[in-house]
Amino acid sequence: PSAPSSSSTSSSAPARPPLVRHHISLLERRRYYLALAARIPATTTAAALLTNLVDPPAARRLLLPYVNGGGLPLLYEMLLDSARPELRRVLEVLLEAAEARRCVLFFCRAGKDRTGLVAAAVLAVAGASEEQIVADYTRSDAYHRVALAGLERREELAGLDRAAFERA
Repeated sequence: PSAPSSSSTSSSAPARPPLVRHHISLLERRRYYLALAARIPATTTAAALLTNLVDPPAARRLLLPYVNGGGLPLLYEMLLDSARPELRRVLEVLLEAAEARRCVLFFCRAGKDRTGLVAAAVLAVAGASEEQIVADYTRSDAYHRVALAGLERREELAGLDRAAFERA
């Protein structure tokens, strides 16, 4: 038998597909506040809008009891309602990668809230039980980080009940 030629690719590693980064934001400030306004009394929304014209910090203080009172469940409801096109796009990207048998890494700042919603959706589609999905999500409880797309660092969320938002 003859030795393989130098042009043979049988001994070389397979070519890796290029890395592709998709930036799909699930939390945007304007939509966050619109989604919140849809969940609180209209009188509070009106008072906050009018107060915001003269005293934005006071307007935020009017909204914070609802944000803190709703905690993560409210945030997740608002994300599911206000980020439908983005969530759909995330799932499409994941499906395209799965069909092409490509690895995927998805993440957000802390890897628990937005990432947790996407992971829960993927696990549900893959047939995981509710118990398995909850167990997967609660693993992030150990990290105790608030990551609301940078909103948590702005003065607009001064007074945020951080303990309510850093748990899983």
